[in-house]
Amino acid sequence: MAPKAGGSIPLAHPRFLLRRVLGDRPGPPLSFVRMRGADADRCRDRPSRRPFRPLYELSDPVPEKILAVARTMYGAAGVELTSAAERDLRDVGRLGYAGLPVCIAKTQSSLSDDPRRRGRPRDFEVTVRRVLVNSGAGFLVVITGDMLRIPGLPQTPLAESIDLDGWTIVGLQ
Repeated sequence: MAPKAGGSIPLAHPRFLLRRVLGDRPGPPLSFVRMRGADADRCRDRPSRRPFRPLYELSDPVPEKILAVARTMYGAAGVELTSAAERDLRDVGRLGYAGLPVCIAKTQSSLSDDPRRRGRPRDFEVTVRRVLVNSGAGFLVVITGDMLRIPGLPQTPLAESIDLDGWTIVGLQ
């Protein structure tokens, strides 16, 4: 079922979208599910105006990688490592994983590591609590602030809006 240009691709067809946008090229995970047909064509056919440049070199020390992301992406002034994070960094180096890229886990509510700092805060310190190795995925997970590692949960679970009306389920989106 091919959508018309400018129409929506149904949520049930993410694989179709990826094949249309990327052809045989490797691409993002299948969480990328909705795009207008004309936009998909533009994404595929239009070269990037700026070439991709990483924020750091893989050979950089891990604290410098963290600082590069914190300053450039989040607007932080600096990074503070807890004693547990410093111990983790020693283990990362000793085990030979220091060359992996970093993935920073932080609150979804702010660009800082503090969910109360809304908008685009500037010149704050990011507190790194832990640095974990995800060797199978090929990156280091940098845990910041006081957060849980449960991905993508909304403030209010959608299950709270689901109910039964007789034998009919209501509230599904």
